[in-house]
Amino acid sequence: MNQAYLSYNGYGTEVKLGRQELTYREAPFHRFIGNVLWRQNHQSFDAVSLSNSSIKDLKLSYAYINKVNTIFGNDLTAGLIDDGVIDMDSHLFNVQYSGWSVGKLEAYSYLLDYEDAADNNANSTATYGLRLSGAKPVNENLSAVYTAEYATQDEYADGKMDPQDYYLLELGGKYEGWLAKLSYEVQEGDGTYSFKTPLGTNHAFQGWADVFLTTPNQGLKDTYFTVVGNVAGAKLIAVYHDFETDKDSLDAGNEFDVMLQKTFMQHYTLGISYADYNADKEFGGADTDKFWLYGQLNF
Repeated sequence: MNQAYLSYNGYGTEVKLGRQELTYREAPFHRFIGNVLWRQNHQSFDAVSLSNSSIKDLKLSYAYINKVNTIFGNDLTAGLIDDGVIDMDSHLFNVQYSGWSVGKLEAYSYLLDYEDAADNNANSTATYGLRLSGAKPVNENLSAVYTAEYATQDEYADGKMDPQDYYLLELGGKYEGWLAKLSYEVQEGDGTYSFKTPLGTNHAFQGWADVFLTTPNQGLKDTYFTVVGNVAGAKLIAVYHDFETDKDSLDAGNEFDVMLQKTFMQHYTLGISYADYNADKEFGGADTDKFWLYGQLNF
């Protein structure tokens, strides 16, 4: 059962109690908290969540998480995670303000306390961050888009790590239905500990080949260029990544990703995706190619 919850809506407030999907940004930007929507079996949480939008342009959100229902079933986890479920005692705080002409402001604090010993030391962390994202019209056909984000992460509860930081800078433009942007993302690492996002939709970041679903202990710098547009009625996404470790600046390879997806007669979607990761001997790892063909029916 992916979702089953009781909900209340009133006076600008929504409360949910039970198994639910939690996200604080539009897909695919679920960097820290996500439902891994790309997978057929989504990630959900046994939680109580509250959000309030009674003040104009301001949204306040809080969630207490008791369990994470991961994308993995019992057959895939080989007994390491019981039925794909992880016990936790975690608190999520998120504040978003959209009334500033420059862009949307977001502040967050994610306090993750993993109860299982195998996950506790590595993933019990406190993350505090601030994000600004926006778009400004240059003329009637062209708009500039930009994002700046910073977060810091340290040990929490019984977790073990030294403080590590996260940075994201993006600049691009939208022109007649096309988007092109250059991004620079850093997850710091010192060789022993690194900045991690264990509850994020990590497939959407740092390459679709999933080589870096978990941040290496040396950390990771990702410089990437993204193009999104429409070709013959089909959505096109193409991304080129250049990877480098944060510690020692080792060449960690590069990757090219491309996706083409088309919707027919409103209800039927067909798509293909391809990821080509080229490793570098300086960092190690192996060349990886992945290909997907998928269909979707929306009622």
